[in-house]
Amino acid sequence: MSSFRWEQRRTSSFRRPLAGDLAAQFLETAPLLDGGRKGLVMNIEMIGYGVSVLGAFPLLGSGVMFTLHHPTVVENMTHLNFELGQMRALGLAKIAVAILTLIPATSFVGVVLATGWVGGAIAAHLRVHDKFVIQTIVPIMIWIGFALRHADEMRQLLNV
Repeated sequence: MSSFRWEQRRTSSFRRPLAGDLAAQFLETAPLLDGGRKGLVMNIEMIGYGVSVLGAFPLLGSGVMFTLHHPTVVENMTHLNFELGQMRALGLAKIAVAILTLIPATSFVGVVLATGWVGGAIAAHLRVHDKFVIQTIVPIMIWIGFALRHADEMRQLLNV
């Protein structure tokens, strides 16, 4: 009985596609995007948006916590010797930087501002000998997301 099934498979018109055949088929059937790019590029851009959102989320979340004077943020600001009267303005600035990072037209300005903002946060944490792991990961994620979303612009910027 098993030999019959094998013969049936061997004689049928179905053949197992090779990996190269699958890639070629995907690229042929992928919908054309702006500028004639294929669907694979669109997937990379979508991954870039996801990474950018993950990178901007800590800025957005802490900005909201700053504007609401969350007790944890008040405690941390006191530990870092910052004035509590500036918390609302700092929170609104963080929210603005996060939003600028996510808007495609202003993303480069947002990424540069976010990098500067987080660099200042790292300096503040270094001053009081605190850990700054999250403050290091956030700008890396934001830049990786930007690079994936704007691959052509990054190639021009880096002359690659």
